[in-house]
Amino acid sequence: MKLLAFLGLLLPSAAQACLWDTDTLEAETQGKLDLVDAITGRFPRNPPLYYQMRLARVTAELAKNPNDLDAYDDAAVACERLEKSLEAIAWMAQKRQVLDTLPKSLNKEAWYRYYANLGTFKIHHWFRSGAKVEAIGEAQEARDLIAKALEINPNAHFGRERAQLRTMEWVIDVKLRPPGSMLASYLDKARTPGEKPGDTIKGLAGLVVLGNAWGSPDLFHALAIALSMKKDSHLATLAKLRAEELLKGGAVSLSKELAAEWESGRLMVWSWQPYDAELPYLEKSFRSLRRASDEYHAHRTEFMLERLKAGRHPDTDLSFWNGYQEVPRGHILDLPRTQRLLQEYGLQFLAVGVVVVSVVGVILIRRWRRRARAKRQPGP
Repeated sequence: MKLLAFLGLLLPSAAQACLWDTDTLEAETQGKLDLVDAITGRFPRNPPLYYQMRLARVTAELAKNPNDLDAYDDAAVACERLEKSLEAIAWMAQKRQVLDTLPKSLNKEAWYRYYANLGTFKIHHWFRSGAKVEAIGEAQEARDLIAKALEINPNAHFGRERAQLRTMEWVIDVKLRPPGSMLASYLDKARTPGEKPGDTIKGLAGLVVLGNAWGSPDLFHALAIALSMKKDSHLATLAKLRAEELLKGGAVSLSKELAAEWESGRLMVWSWQPYDAELPYLEKSFRSLRRASDEYHAHRTEFMLERLKAGRHPDTDLSFWNGYQEVPRGHILDLPRTQRLLQEYGLQFLAVGVVVVSVVGVILIRRWRRRARAKRQPGP
């Protein structure tokens, strides 16, 4: 039982993978993911009954129409969300049989999703089986499948699959050459010319919202460092606080370097940090946002379960969400008024200051020149 509990903590720390199904497409249409929501947990997480009902529906539909490629993804991801990785892999095998009968050039997207999902299922199964070094070939196979998906669609998930691939490579490296570096250091070294910290930030946030990384201290620590490098010190602080929240709660880091840093009593993330006076307000903001996010998730789950148990499902019931009201957000970065004004209008104040200094400088220079000319002129 202790081993299972340990693996339950370990799995989110590294199995940070993106899945592709109907819900993924809906999330993608929302545009840019909100980083505050990703860091504080305010994003949809559905109860098991949601996936059980979806699985039953698409299984029946596939019996009637075995060529519905999207249905295989929905069935497989439903199994994965129910922590049945082997069943998810089996659904992908059935999808592969159909794909092999169709023209490959006309089903590029279906092949991309096949490799992306299968790679994700296999890395999750490896972790759930104990993440054993002697079975590292399974993790390497999963990595290669994600790499193949990226060959087909390099910019999928707004670059999140690239972050997933590098995270998987980091996990393999840490397992083969312990203690290994922290995820943040690995991602920084892996960045190619032209890539920016902002690209890493998008990828990591996507792994939280659309993947399985909500419980990973390694990922949130890496996100904090990437945000700090981008000079987003407030968001970096929130990500750092989430990493600390997880570690305090007993989450396991794969990096012995990060674990040692945490045991020393302090996580170091700053290349650009907030003012000391801001930290209490950021901590207060984080606590408020986390409470509101937990309330949001509990309220949403309660609303869903009442309807799911009545046989209603959002896949088939257009009125499912009628009457739903979201729990309001907590306070975001509730800084003192003076500091907030300085931050919001700092550039304007700086611009005005430059103009004033320039005008005064011109006036003083002109006066100096007039006095100098007057001194050079001969007297009467």
